[in-house]
Amino acid sequence: MFLGRFVAVLRVTAAWLAGITHMTWWRFFLWNAAGGIVWAIGVGLLAYYFGKAAADAISTYGFTGAAVVIVLAALVFGAIHLWQRRMAE
Repeated sequence: MFLGRFVAVLRVTAAWLAGITHMTWWRFFLWNAAGGIVWAIGVGLLAYYFGKAAADAISTYGFTGAAVVIVLAALVFGAIHLWQRRMAE
């Protein structure tokens, strides 16, 4: 249950798996709550620090620097997508 919060497909199916395996309700509650709390704190802190770093970068390099980073990221994701499609053929 705890790790199910961090894996996309497992997040949906973890509760079903707990029911199928007859996990007791208190153990389900404990691990589900612990996973949810750790996930929420982790995502919140990541967003906070990444947002602060992005704001600092924009104030230092301006919107032109941000646009360059966005274009480079789009090119990298596009190249990865094309590479994956070619590997699948």
